[in-house]
Amino acid sequence: MKGPLDALAPRELQVLEFLATGLENKEIARRMEIGEATVKGYVAAIFDTLGVHNRTEAAAVWHQRNG
Repeated sequence: MKGPLDALAPRELQVLEFLATGLENKEIARRMEIGEATVKGYVAAIFDTLGVHNRTEAAAVWHQRNG
C-alpha cells in the first residue's frame, strides 16, 4: 500500500528526514551541499505533496512511517 511519502522525490525525502530531526533550513542546506533557497523550495513542495501546513505536521507524517 502506498503512502503519502511515496509521492516525494528522493531529494525531498532526504530534506524531510532532516526536517523531521529538527534541523533548520540553513543546516539542511549545509549538510546536503545545496543552497538554502533550494531547501525552501523542497520544503514548500513537501508541504504541498503531503497536504500539511507546517514543519511539525510534515515531521509527524515522517515519524508515522519511519518510527
